[in-house]
Amino acid sequence: MNFPKLFTYFDKEYFSFEQETLFKKSPQYFGHKLMCPMPNDYHSIEWLNHAKLLYNKNNQLQLVDNICKHRQAIMLKGKGNSHNIVCDLHRWTYNPVNGQLIGAPMFDQLPACKNLEIDPLQEWKGLLFKSDRDINQDLANIGQYANHINFENFQYSNTIITDYDFNWKTFIEVYAEDYHVDPFHPGLGNFVDCKGLKWQFGDWYHFQVVPTKNALNKPGSKLYQDWHKKVLEAHVGVNPDFGAVWMTIYPNIMIECYPKTIVISVAVPTAPEKCRVITEFYYPDEILGFDEEYVELQQQVYMETAKEDDEICYRMHEGRRTLYNAGNESYGPYQLPTEEGLMHFHKFLVRETKLS
Repeated sequence: MNFPKLFTYFDKEYFSFEQETLFKKSPQYFGHKLMCPMPNDYHSIEWLNHAKLLYNKNNQLQLVDNICKHRQAIMLKGKGNSHNIVCDLHRWTYNPVNGQLIGAPMFDQLPACKNLEIDPLQEWKGLLFKSDRDINQDLANIGQYANHINFENFQYSNTIITDYDFNWKTFIEVYAEDYHVDPFHPGLGNFVDCKGLKWQFGDWYHFQVVPTKNALNKPGSKLYQDWHKKVLEAHVGVNPDFGAVWMTIYPNIMIECYPKTIVISVAVPTAPEKCRVITEFYYPDEILGFDEEYVELQQQVYMETAKEDDEICYRMHEGRRTLYNAGNESYGPYQLPTEEGLMHFHKFLVRETKLS
């Protein structure tokens, strides 16, 4: 069995060890190129408290410091288009290509200061990563399911940030198994058919693919009833090719494909018993700005399911904390095939942290 020991969910020293041995060598996701589609576009990263921003330099996206070297102020918030990065407190101005200070009003000569730090980013299907690893090599030969992750003619919509009081691994564990879908998700469990579940695995990822259920004729909740109707309407009455494609890029990045929707989520560890989940929504051109009801319903059913997952995470965390405090290591078996992704994730953790 490859179950993580309970102390790995609670111990402060292990949390630090995990940051050094796992996350420093793993890909860090910062956004998608659709956030900055045009040259000189910028998009500050809210979940980093705007300390960094994405900047489009001649259609190459890079990560740029967004804290002024003068009085340590955040310079730009939100998104926009600018040839320079300007701190409007005192008009200090920086070149976003190299981070150099190029303007400081009322100084006889430019003050000597460090450049804004700029990091190049790797790109895979438009997703932007900072990593010492070659993300494209990690995801090479990924197979047919990756074809569903297609952002052509899509637009970025919005981001939701949620803070949780449980370990980041718990969030990924719930995402990585389908055993709970039918008994705990009345809405989702009648939208997708987990009896048709298919898996695909690689060293740094896994896929779950499930078809729609009952041709979307038997919704499991009021919100999903409206959603089923809207999905069929958008597909001109034809059942979609799939219900959901769920991908995990290890250790903590999730890509979810639903009919005419792509969602990217990241579970960021912030403390042994805390994590922050960033959730980004993307829709096709013909939906975003033209069918706001589709966007609204999709996010409503998504959040209905997310709240149910939240309850699972908190209940698992509470149970594990009780066992941990009592010094009682207790695990149940994997149900295969529905928990095969969970088993694969645990094997990844053992391999990359060299713990068993």
